[in-house]
Amino acid sequence: MKKNKKFGCSHFETGAAFPKVFPPTPEGAHLEFDGSFQLLCKFSRPTAKEKNAFKSGVPQFDLAIVDDFMFFLARFGTLNWMDAPFNIQLYPDNRGRLLEEPGPTQGYSIHVMLIDSATGILVQQRLIGLDHDLSMRLREAIINQPVIPDYEKRLQSIMAQHSTMDLVALASGCPASNKGQSDMAASVPQLPPSHGESNGADDKSPEPCFNHFTINTGHNLVQTKEFFPNDPAVNEKLRKLAQDSLTPEGAEVIGNVRFRAKVEDGHYFGSVFSLVDGEEIPLLLTSGAKTEDSGKKVWEQFQNSILKRPNAVKMRDRRPSAPFVTDYIFSTSFELRRLMGLLSADELEFLGSGMSGDFCKCMGWVFLFPEFLAS
Repeated sequence: MKKNKKFGCSHFETGAAFPKVFPPTPEGAHLEFDGSFQLLCKFSRPTAKEKNAFKSGVPQFDLAIVDDFMFFLARFGTLNWMDAPFNIQLYPDNRGRLLEEPGPTQGYSIHVMLIDSATGILVQQRLIGLDHDLSMRLREAIINQPVIPDYEKRLQSIMAQHSTMDLVALASGCPASNKGQSDMAASVPQLPPSHGESNGADDKSPEPCFNHFTINTGHNLVQTKEFFPNDPAVNEKLRKLAQDSLTPEGAEVIGNVRFRAKVEDGHYFGSVFSLVDGEEIPLLLTSGAKTEDSGKKVWEQFQNSILKRPNAVKMRDRRPSAPFVTDYIFSTSFELRRLMGLLSADELEFLGSGMSGDFCKCMGWVFLFPEFLAS
């Protein structure tokens, strides 16, 4: 890693492992500041569409402030909006002193990086210049940020009440596209926010979609038809796997990794486990609910079990809006067995390659919206 003096940001090599990410890591957007801004966007095995959006899609940015909490909002091309909470007071080294005021016609630059969360590989990067007005709003928000006691707990409470699209609606002004200020980003025209895209999963959505939460981290990704291939041949295999999962022995996912599910009225519970010498080793729990009533039933069961675990604290007081799919990874057990060299190649591939998120997404489509699957 070397310093780029022209733009005041660190230089990273596309296609190489990103030094701050140790895979596998949860998906999500993170804003960082070390004298310049970096936006780390971590996607599990990003698709060609996502890569192209980060490479050349029109960027849009804005800010939302909710009860002293700042959220940096970002969107690339036609991808969904992302929110990255940020508080300069969380840095222990008085880093706010490095934030200079832009000149009358200048703006901050932001180094955007798309990282494969499954591998830690930097997939795409570009340097984008924020316009003067947004830069001044960003500086004003940051220099006035207070020290917030119980930051994580209060942040999760706010995130439970406001979806990403709620934050976009709360943001002052229209999210602005920004002209690139380096050879890493091309100039783009002004573009207003597109509210015709998927704004989140709710009962009024004209197309099937659902909120996909990771309980360990609290991150949510709205799954729409754009991110589901809906290939008839693949769908047939998914239907068979889902049907086989309802048997006592469950269905084979990959090698010694199996999936067992139970379907009830409007919701389902599933467990992914490995078979080792006849013993079932839990790897992941997943569930889904199509209606608010069924979602409440799912959450009641979780509150008496999974949500009591320390690594589930971010979702403890945050029931997702239906329709939803949730995943919970037994990360402590996974890491311990990995360090002891007890993990099989199949377990490593399922949890370490990003396959687990895709698998739970596909099961969500099969169990919640079987009528949507092409035959």
